[in-house]
Amino acid sequence: MPRRKSYRSDLQSIYTQNMLGIKTDTGLDELIGYSQVRNAFAVCGQETWRCGNEEFVRDGYTFVGSAPAQQHGRGSMGVCIVLSPRAEAARQRAGGSKPVARSPDGRSIAVRLVVRGGSRGKQFSRMMGILLVSGYAPTSAHSAAKIDAYYEGLAQLIALRQPGDVLVLCADANASIGRGSLGCDGERAGAVGPFGLQHLNDAGRRLRSFMEVHQLCSLASFYRKQYYGTWIHPCSRLPHQLDHIIVSREDRRRFTDCGSCPFQLVNSDHRAGCRMQVVASIRRKADQRSKLLGRCHSSLYTEGGRRDNADVVVQRLAPRIPVLRRQRRPTRLSLRRWRQRRSRCCRPAAPRATRCSQRRAQCAPQPAFL
Repeated sequence: MPRRKSYRSDLQSIYTQNMLGIKTDTGLDELIGYSQVRNAFAVCGQETWRCGNEEFVRDGYTFVGSAPAQQHGRGSMGVCIVLSPRAEAARQRAGGSKPVARSPDGRSIAVRLVVRGGSRGKQFSRMMGILLVSGYAPTSAHSAAKIDAYYEGLAQLIALRQPGDVLVLCADANASIGRGSLGCDGERAGAVGPFGLQHLNDAGRRLRSFMEVHQLCSLASFYRKQYYGTWIHPCSRLPHQLDHIIVSREDRRRFTDCGSCPFQLVNSDHRAGCRMQVVASIRRKADQRSKLLGRCHSSLYTEGGRRDNADVVVQRLAPRIPVLRRQRRPTRLSLRRWRQRRSRCCRPAAPRATRCSQRRAQCAPQPAFL
């Protein structure tokens, strides 16, 4: 049986992690070095502790950051997006520095990328936009006004998505969203899938409501993993899943993997929250059997439908059937040979007893003559 031909575009890995401060050059070098080792397409970081809006290139990687003009104490805010050379080329394809957007409170930043679906087949030659967002949510110790301002700024960035774009929201949400759908039809129909940690708090309920309103879902909750925690409580030493990658529900089929990583990109109290692999198109080139099975055959159940289908087949195959050559009349020699072959084939077989006696006569010992 011939092997099915399938086409698959390149997988791009996107990471997110709470950095816990990368103000020094040492922290930046560590982040970029591990990004190169992991072959990261892009990295979303939270809690950078840097000041102001900045954009610079370091060792080929583009750092785009957003933070308040001044940090209090060591700092506790700031978000960033680190783009690889491939991602920077995708950003330039989308319009350069123009698509960079920042929320008013400085807790979210968005970058639009335009990637190519692939190089094999027509379905891979189209361009696809990715709206990459990095956010850092306030903790439960902050006031309700700051939490509302954060979600309002996040909604403004999500509204920048153009038709056909894929939304990728990487956030340190400081929220435990639990697992499973709450009253929805099916485990995979709601904002949260069937996998993950069971713990659910008030911040997680707020995030769930936000995802339900905007038709989003937590991507990591739809993949079975051995470990889901991204932060360990310093007192109880229990893991909590605070870092999330949120995507649109209609685009969930484009992703192949997502979950907590067993390593860190920089030294922090958070793990590399999620590693996500996005593919521009997951359609494979179907063979003839798949095309036939995918068609509707209900019209063949009636006599008129079968007759119409036969007429269509004859019309399509008629130009491909070669015209049969006119057979020449057989000559006397060919007739003679045909009669000889027929006489050999139609010759009556000898009875079984006669054939056995003939074999015995052949195998019997011959008398010796003196």
